[in-house]
Amino acid sequence: MCLCGGRGVWCWQIIIAGLRRSCALALSKIQEIAIKNEDGPEFRRMLETCAGTALNSKLIARYKVRQRRQNVGICLSSRG
Repeated sequence: MCLCGGRGVWCWQIIIAGLRRSCALALSKIQEIAIKNEDGPEFRRMLETCAGTALNSKLIARYKVRQRRQNVGICLSSRG
């Protein structure tokens, strides 16, 4: 029987309460820094830049330009 801090609260209750609070804080921060999902050439260029950065592996670097355009096109068309 584990009581944390002698306050009559079980340890797992404290852990779950902390987990819930940290999840709420993380979600609020993600929503705060999120980029608006806009259509247009600037948005597509930004997505291509992010996709190109993700494709910096030496094994696939020579296909980076084609792959990033293809991946962005697939993502944008699947948005519904």
